[in-house]
Amino acid sequence: MGSISEIQKGVASLVVEPDGDAFFVLKYANKQEYIWPGREKPATTATATSSPSGTELTSTATTESAGKTTHRFQVSSQRLSAASPVWASALADSHRQHGRAQNIIETEGWDVEAISALLDVIHMRSSHVDRTFTLDLLAKVAVLVHHYKCHDAVREAVSVWFDETSKGGGSKTAVSPGSKKDQEEAVKELFVAWEFSRPELFTRTALRVIYTLDGAMETMGLPFTCALVYAIDNARHKIIEDVLDYLLVLLDHLAHPARACPRNLEHSEKCSALLLGQLIRFMRNALGMQVLESLNTLQQQQQHPVRPFYGLSVVGMQLCVTHGLDDAVTSCEPPVLQPTLPTVATKAASGTPGGAAPRPCSLKSIIQPFVEDAVAAMQQLRLEDFPTTSRPGRTVVTNPRRARRVNARRSYTEGHLRLNKTRVEQPRRSRAAIAKSAAKEKAAP
Repeated sequence: MGSISEIQKGVASLVVEPDGDAFFVLKYANKQEYIWPGREKPATTATATSSPSGTELTSTATTESAGKTTHRFQVSSQRLSAASPVWASALADSHRQHGRAQNIIETEGWDVEAISALLDVIHMRSSHVDRTFTLDLLAKVAVLVHHYKCHDAVREAVSVWFDETSKGGGSKTAVSPGSKKDQEEAVKELFVAWEFSRPELFTRTALRVIYTLDGAMETMGLPFTCALVYAIDNARHKIIEDVLDYLLVLLDHLAHPARACPRNLEHSEKCSALLLGQLIRFMRNALGMQVLESLNTLQQQQQHPVRPFYGLSVVGMQLCVTHGLDDAVTSCEPPVLQPTLPTVATKAASGTPGGAAPRPCSLKSIIQPFVEDAVAAMQQLRLEDFPTTSRPGRTVVTNPRRARRVNARRSYTEGHLRLNKTRVEQPRRSRAAIAKSAAKEKAAP
């Protein structure tokens, strides 16, 4: 993108198309933030901000001062109209208000770097745009593409961004699994894969989101479709519920008097008691399940974790089982043998070569295989099941209140059309014909 021609009186003029006949005015810039709830906003520095094309956008100003500056981009109305139906409609409104001599599109809140990159791509200036993007910047560009419905105009550039970013690995940072930063990056990557139609990345990232979330899915303001959010939450709920139900079944199994130790029948009672106590401690301390609060079954069920299982994540449960449980319980170990040479009978009784002691029972060895199987069987979401609604031809409403009104009006209109189709069309009659028909009915005996 071209350099800034002037910065005065709080207005920064930038040239995207030197022969452009329109102006894209951005007010209150850099309000486009997508941060995980409870995580602090990254600190801003006092250095100059640069666009992906290398253009210095705010001179020696900070991000906050850039938000107070109005950015005025000189663009081509023809390219904007061809790329986006939203821009075409805005230019048509500008023609009606100001005449064709003045093409102005005003907006606010967008990130300066993201909108600069998008305008460069639309004006066929991809060579001026950096080929590698951070995940945060790529998510902001994806929101712009969703809002302005310009998927076709950026398709080739998006392919280059994904290829270069995957080679360089610059979009990801090392974070601990299940942390707020990890959940934030997973949701952003899911939105980017969904909006830019990357099937493999979408399926892989959806599994990552299900695996790391510790509560209901937070969209952070990203315009996800409700069906995708529901599918993510439902898949996560199913895994957690399956594990919790399995633990309750295992609890009843260990408490049953007929339970026999598979390692040593003579120590079945002691083995079951120790495993039961370890399981109760694990369920209470690690998973928050109040298994001994009440003998009332209904009240006990109400005290268990319920959807959306805040504080519980699949990765957290897996780590608790892997690192939070002891490998063995010594209750079922066989009696210590005398230091004599093992006989044939001793070898047969031990079941292991050389008369070695069998492996004792372990709560970890009982639970871990089920948890691993549940994780391996996680529902794989497919991109084609969640088409983006921002394609041209359908209005997307991001305001919740207005969305309810639009949906209600749309439902009423569709129902009214269906009702009209079911009606039998009657030929229209004049007033004279209606009066004549009424007179005949009145004169009839």
